[in-house]
Amino acid sequence: MNSVSSVLKRKKKKMQPLGYNKQELTGIYNYSKDKSAKDKVIYKAFMDVRLISYLILHDKFGFGQKRIVRLEDIVDIYRTKSEMEVKYSDTNVASELKEASSIDIREEADKVPFRECLSLSERKEPVAGQLVSRVLFKYFSLSCKALKKYFRFSVNKLKEYMHWVRYYINTLSRRQQFEVTIKDIAEVLMEECKYCDARFVK
Repeated sequence: MNSVSSVLKRKKKKMQPLGYNKQELTGIYNYSKDKSAKDKVIYKAFMDVRLISYLILHDKFGFGQKRIVRLEDIVDIYRTKSEMEVKYSDTNVASELKEASSIDIREEADKVPFRECLSLSERKEPVAGQLVSRVLFKYFSLSCKALKKYFRFSVNKLKEYMHWVRYYINTLSRRQQFEVTIKDIAEVLMEECKYCDARFVK
């Protein structure tokens, strides 16, 4: 009986405030919502650029499933390190490539027009285009480092690789003209070298 009355007494006590007023809670909610939307743009852009790069490596450089998966594993390791240590950030990796091979990753990534970055994001907000541009720079930095170190790509091969990635981004941005989608690219990779993008698994 005592335990029941204790519970009732606790219920009658005035609830303690959360420490945030209504305006602050609204701000937290809006920040969380905005961050979630940005994370979705970043994730989609990274996966799309990665898929495009695999098609280029398959079509132009003869990569099959094994080499594609190996590259994916290496870039994933680089990506994890870049989020944990400044030494491995995409900016530092790009600087190393410029010093060692005279490849300006920033310049190569900036050759993709803003409208094409915006198109790849499938959103109308300018910030979405900026996020895609950053993702492109990051992926070029990490993948070029891996291709140079583990797959012995020359400077000319790396430049050709980035050129073709830009070409396909341009093609995707003009899908009304060419009728090519990222799903089409995924289907080609699945059919020709058994690489599966989990986003398109039924």
